[in-house]
Amino acid sequence: MGWSPKSVIKGARDTTNSFKKGANTFIQNTADDINHYINHTLNCLGDIDQIRIRMMERYIQYETIYVRSLIEAGIIPATLVRKIQDRILGAVDPPPEPILFHLENPECVWTGEPPKMVEFDTSSRSPRTRVYPLIFVHGMQYARKKEDAYKFYEEFEKATRLFKGERDPDSDEYDVYILSYDSDLTNETNLLIRRALEAELATNVEDDSPLLYLAILWRELVNRARYAGEKCLTPLFHSIFRLDEQKSKSGYIISHSLGNEAVAFAANKYYSGRENTYIPICKSWWCMAAAIPADAFTNTGDYGVTPKISNDTIVWFSRTDEVLSLLYPMGNTAPSGEPMLALGVTGALQHQYPLTNLDVTLCTDITHEVGNGYFRKLSKNIRWRLGIDMWPGRLCELNIPSRRD
Repeated sequence: MGWSPKSVIKGARDTTNSFKKGANTFIQNTADDINHYINHTLNCLGDIDQIRIRMMERYIQYETIYVRSLIEAGIIPATLVRKIQDRILGAVDPPPEPILFHLENPECVWTGEPPKMVEFDTSSRSPRTRVYPLIFVHGMQYARKKEDAYKFYEEFEKATRLFKGERDPDSDEYDVYILSYDSDLTNETNLLIRRALEAELATNVEDDSPLLYLAILWRELVNRARYAGEKCLTPLFHSIFRLDEQKSKSGYIISHSLGNEAVAFAANKYYSGRENTYIPICKSWWCMAAAIPADAFTNTGDYGVTPKISNDTIVWFSRTDEVLSLLYPMGNTAPSGEPMLALGVTGALQHQYPLTNLDVTLCTDITHEVGNGYFRKLSKNIRWRLGIDMWPGRLCELNIPSRRD
């Protein structure tokens, strides 16, 4: 009898989700109890914030201990993943070059006309002035194709309806840019990983698990995202700021999952040599379900300066994100076995520059993939932040305070 990746990942997912469900209920109930007891004491609001911070810090500590124990018990196969990562190092075929697209007809989602996706080369073209840039960066499991890049934007537009119907002549005008890079599992990569697993385990591999294979390929995917960011986004950031400083500060960067690695790395390159200057290039960077380290924005993290890329960097996170809760620590462990948690699960409780921590656990819960409704579940929140809905009613989000380094 062989080894079944599907069964292993199912067991790890079920165990992790069970812990997450219980821990999340505890946190929510504790927060409700605190609010109930001191709801009428206005001068205690600052204390409530500190209690929330402490609760989240404790939650992260417990989760780290719990994940470490699952790794040590072999329930999360992080040790095996690390061995296979070393085995296939340098053996994965290089991906196609990333491309930055300009979508010339963003309303096409509703009109039925084919999308006009034009390659945007910053060495020969410049962004239009007096127009807001709207930059989209997808996460994992996208091929570097026009169709995949458009699909990511289409999911966002269907949830927000930003370009649906007649627009007010006085409303904001946007230029939509979409970064396309290869973050998918190919048949060749699947076969390479399968053979490496069989060699390591000395047995047959009975089936495939995309989540396990993505964890094994994670180092490669991070490098691809970084390269795409440096090649396509950093020059775009320079161009936008240089052309129209005031107008550019009203644009948006919307990145999801692994796409946040591309944006953060590109921003690091943008600020190289001017770390002490505050030069934002857009109104807001939406760092959504981020597959980057939980400590990325601290003064000792990889991307401490990157929140400066916007006037309002927002970290959208869910404590129960099913993919990040399992894939990220499985694909990112220290040689000592210490797991690394994802920013999209913990939020940025400590950071060097101002940002907003937005807990959307009640909105998205376990959902991570855009194709499974991530944007749709945040539709009301997004439309309110874009100024489309002025009175959205009650939002399923919680603004979590944080500590400045």
